[in-house]
Amino acid sequence: SSPHFRLQRFVIGSPRRRCSPDPAARSSSPVARMGVVHAGGGGPLFSDGPPAASASDAAAAPSSGTSLRGPTWGPPIAARRCRVVVTSAGTAPDVTAVERIFRQCVVEGVRAPSGVPEQPVGHAEALRGATNRLEAAKALRPGADYYVAIESCVLEVDVPWPSRGQEASAASSARAPNAALSHGHGAERRHLDVGWVLLERCSGAGADASVPPLRAAVPSCGVELPAGDVETAREQGFAKQTAGAAVSERVGLLEGRDPHSWLTAGRRGRDALLAEAVAVALGQVERAGRVRQLQQAPGPAAVKTLPETKGMRARLFGSVASGLGAHT
Repeated sequence: SSPHFRLQRFVIGSPRRRCSPDPAARSSSPVARMGVVHAGGGGPLFSDGPPAASASDAAAAPSSGTSLRGPTWGPPIAARRCRVVVTSAGTAPDVTAVERIFRQCVVEGVRAPSGVPEQPVGHAEALRGATNRLEAAKALRPGADYYVAIESCVLEVDVPWPSRGQEASAASSARAPNAALSHGHGAERRHLDVGWVLLERCSGAGADASVPPLRAAVPSCGVELPAGDVETAREQGFAKQTAGAAVSERVGLLEGRDPHSWLTAGRRGRDALLAEAVAVALGQVERAGRVRQLQQAPGPAAVKTLPETKGMRARLFGSVASGLGAHT
């Protein structure tokens, strides 16, 4: 019952409370290597270099003159958390969208080049920019569990009207905000802002490099942009100006570049739209991962072949059809 005995009992009998008194050892822990931006925490949204050790870990490390007594050793080293790296044009809603889905993970923002104009046009250009950002982020921040790249684009579509001929042209001119952008008979050119989410799941640090990662690409719900603002951005040059920024400058929004909440009358912001796409992409990657595990499992746990799956599906549909026929 002496103090010395109680100290020995604390150190030897509580393996979960083991903490390294060496500051260098603490800085090499998984928690210290996870980056500077945590879900729900502060710090810069996007950084250019490798992650730095957090201030809390540095403060928790004891000095050389500190007595090695249990209560002064600081908190125990926590278990490694899931690590997510997100890269995009650098807006706050992009990081918020990822944090909405990865609530229990450490989320880091990193700047990475897209290799496409500031305002991509069309799905192909946006996907190329997202792929370039993701590959660059993997080189800048290796060892993460998930990588998320976001790239928005302007999608031009022709919305048809039910009337035809001269009546269609008159109706199109009356309904279109900018008659010069209406063309054809019974169709109107519209512009939608669509955000592409490219999500890749890796196996984390120290994983087998021969196992290919799982990747999914999902578009967000499109929001219509005023045709006049799109033309303003086009005249200024899509290489340095986005249509969303042109809308924000015209109406004087404080957000600066993503006027989705204003365009939808406050019903949906950019972070909410992108969060849905991130959730869908994550679900598709998780499903693909389960299928891969079943395919690699030996014995009866292996996934069935395609002909067997088709046969099971035909028998299922046949039983459902016979049951419906019995009730008619």
